[in-house]
Amino acid sequence: MPRRLARLFYHRAFLVTVGLLTCYSLYAAWSGWSASHKLTADEVDRARALSKDAGEIHLKVELRVDPEQFHFLVFQEHGRMVGVEGRVISMRNVPLDKVGGVVRPYWIADVVPWDGG
Repeated sequence: MPRRLARLFYHRAFLVTVGLLTCYSLYAAWSGWSASHKLTADEVDRARALSKDAGEIHLKVELRVDPEQFHFLVFQEHGRMVGVEGRVISMRNVPLDKVGGVVRPYWIADVVPWDGG
């Protein structure tokens, strides 16, 4: 039995699966780490203070690329998109539980609180 188990570890399908799982895990860890640097807890608290509704905040999202229809559709799932100026998209009424979906993608450069005005 140990010999069969050892052969499994050198099987191509097993090695490819382990490699893909490793890559995905590294990407997920990097995405979480970078999201925490794009919008810190202090900035979320500041955004809550600026917002009239404690459960929703207003954000300005800067993209690394020029925005396209794909980006607009993604942001509309997370809140109300109210304007675009160059690579900066203004969003209102983003629920706190959906903020992670706004800051996680790799094509987001920066996220800052906004008073909504």
